[in-house]
Amino acid sequence: MKQKLLFAVFLSFVMIVSTTHVQANTIGRGFSPIDFRALTQTYFSMYKGGNPGDDMLDEYAKMAYCDLYQKYFTNDFEWEKIRNHIKGDLEKYASNIQTDYEIVGDVSLDRYNFDRKGFPVVGEGHHENVGKLYLFSSGTIFSFCGQSKESPILPASYTVSLFNPFSVDILRVSPEVAKDVVARFYQDKKKQYKRVFARYRVKLYDLNRTYQQDGLVAEFQGEILSIDYFIDPELTQKFHTIDFHALSEE
Repeated sequence: MKQKLLFAVFLSFVMIVSTTHVQANTIGRGFSPIDFRALTQTYFSMYKGGNPGDDMLDEYAKMAYCDLYQKYFTNDFEWEKIRNHIKGDLEKYASNIQTDYEIVGDVSLDRYNFDRKGFPVVGEGHHENVGKLYLFSSGTIFSFCGQSKESPILPASYTVSLFNPFSVDILRVSPEVAKDVVARFYQDKKKQYKRVFARYRVKLYDLNRTYQQDGLVAEFQGEILSIDYFIDPELTQKFHTIDFHALSEE
């Protein structure tokens, strides 16, 4: 089986919208849900070692500091002070940028396989030598700070190229665990599959490259840390975990 390093899988839960609306997440530690603002902050902090140009700083300010942008952008001297302040903040918090993200979505399982002792994964939750994940994709029109327009500077999509491709074709659980899980599954009787919820956790290490493909794409380098599987959408009833660090040490 050949390793497909450039195989890009669109997860069913990738957020795809026609326009981008900035959310209020801020940079911090721990795992952050995927959203445009958090990823863009990470992008700006990693771009050329946290040294974006003036045009990028202006776009960042428009997104993150709309009031200041509207008030001072036309004043060359005041705006230069604000640029330098933003750049200083990016440098100051470079060691604390958001690098850990999690994606949550649906996964479909087939009937329990007693020979293999596990639930085969079907549909888009089935992964084979996946070397790239799409984190976020939007349209090419950005809406913030009272403007809606295309931007040649802000990425319309974010991806992560994984150091080690991964595969998931079955969730191996004991018959005892499976029996308890099946009793609580939501079952779609027409399609004969079971619907559960997966939380993918990834870590971004660096900005690999940017390129044009239906808008600007920013490709990070990183790794997938784990996938946790839950029975409920609130992610309180976990029944299985794939720890990729543990697998790599085996």
